[in-house]
Amino acid sequence: MPQVFDLAHVFIAKALHTFARHALGSARNCGSFFANEDHGMSIEDIAARLKSRVESGSFDSSVKFDTGKDGVIVINGNTISTTDGPADCTIKLSLSDFEDMLSGELSPTSAFMSGKLQIEGDMSVAMSLQQFL
Repeated sequence: MPQVFDLAHVFIAKALHTFARHALGSARNCGSFFANEDHGMSIEDIAARLKSRVESGSFDSSVKFDTGKDGVIVINGNTISTTDGPADCTIKLSLSDFEDMLSGELSPTSAFMSGKLQIEGDMSVAMSLQQFL
């Protein structure tokens, strides 16, 4: 069964890659999410930038991006918050890696495979992040 587990993680990493590339915009394809700004944004700044896309999306689950001491972003359906709470799926990564992922400098697949990004909970939720468009 380890092969099935590994294959599921590859699909999740690809879904996160699609989410970052399409829903958030990447430096290569859609212009940088951090257009004309340096890294170093707070978790609140990132949530504010995501707000309109989340509110207009059709996501029907909850996901938490947990950056440790730097805070969390919880997306629950079409709402977004920086207040910690339960979620169907938790994606753990550093704030710096989150910024790199959103800007297109770090591939979610690479982040996942290198251990910079961990997924807990319902993996199908992580796989459905591409539905944000």
